[in-house]
Amino acid sequence: MTPHSGPDRTAHPSAPGPFRFTTIAHTGRALLGPLSEASVDALLARIPIAAGGRVLDVGCGKGEILVRALERLGGTGVGVEPNPAFAAEARDRAARRLAPDSLRIIEARFEDADLPAHAFTLGICTGSLHAFGDWRATLEGMSRLVRPAGWALLGPGYWKQTPASDYLGSFGGREDELHSLPATLSMASSHGWHIETCHES
Repeated sequence: MTPHSGPDRTAHPSAPGPFRFTTIAHTGRALLGPLSEASVDALLARIPIAAGGRVLDVGCGKGEILVRALERLGGTGVGVEPNPAFAAEARDRAARRLAPDSLRIIEARFEDADLPAHAFTLGICTGSLHAFGDWRATLEGMSRLVRPAGWALLGPGYWKQTPASDYLGSFGGREDELHSLPATLSMASSHGWHIETCHES
């Protein structure tokens, strides 16, 4: 455990509108996806970005992965997060652990963030691929945002097995919205990405 890795105890039960329930559900959690702190650190350790890089996290949540990336890699960062409660916690986390002005949180939807093309050495999107649309759109979108020979840390969902129709019907899902893991990785390769490592959660 690192000195700053204790539980996030800030709660925002009065978060507005569409963000209220996800805010309540993630109270007390710094990492909002199915990743441990050790897994995040191990994945970031595989990214050899020189000092002075620029990091983007789309749907950065409370900013924990983005802050850890900047602590390890240095440089500056941009986080995009439409949930006001999460964006506030990300700013607070950055203020406590990073140098002043090294991280900017854009409190907006991804499509309204007006991000420059090919400006980032590392792009992160581990739990918000819906911001792009789907897996294919995420791969294409990150290709436009990350510099040539840059890196991406992405977290798509996938089917471990073909989902049953009654399972899909229970939440209004569709079989074609996710793919098997081999197909998911193959799509990344076909969009010009070289897969350095794969972590299953």
